[in-house]
Amino acid sequence: MALPTLPLDTNLATINNEDRVTRCNLQVNPMTAALAAPFAAFMGTNWRNAFLLEIQLEDDLALASARILYADRVLKFATTGERRKVIDDYNALRKSTCGELGKLQHQNPDLPNDFADSFFRHESRRGDDKLSPEQLKQKIDGLVAQQETPQKKLEAAHPAKKPKWSKRGGRAATPGAGSEKEGAGRIGCRHQEDGGGNEEVR
Repeated sequence: MALPTLPLDTNLATINNEDRVTRCNLQVNPMTAALAAPFAAFMGTNWRNAFLLEIQLEDDLALASARILYADRVLKFATTGERRKVIDDYNALRKSTCGELGKLQHQNPDLPNDFADSFFRHESRRGDDKLSPEQLKQKIDGLVAQQETPQKKLEAAHPAKKPKWSKRGGRAATPGAGSEKEGAGRIGCRHQEDGGGNEEVR
């Protein structure tokens, strides 16, 4: 009778049960006890490694399936589920409320033009966030130029006074400068008698 082979899709746990029967039958008979050793070695290495890998792959497959299911649920929730419905309903409520505020604005002409819009929050990205690095640099350079223009106009309207220098190379005296003693010396008269007894005014 030919020994039947195990199919490739045989569960590894089934092989473990098959091995128990075969090894026990070999070990109880002294004539065949030595033949049980190769089975024990095979099950301790080959079968064990394959069995642990199969368990790991089955766990990974279950995790991947759960992730696919979760992603599908998230996608449905975001596009056609409760989340989408809440956003659509809230937008409809905001739109109807804005219409009622528009009616009030129409009935009261004294209200500002943005009366209805002022009740809602308007979020948008700032213009600077949309600029490329080159455009942002150009904007900064423009702001710097705008800041320098008033300063240049101010300097042109009130030029700084440069100190005057005398022909002798020294700085010319500023009117009113110096001590009272020096001022008195410049405007006072000093009388001296010359050798003939006459007064000389210097």
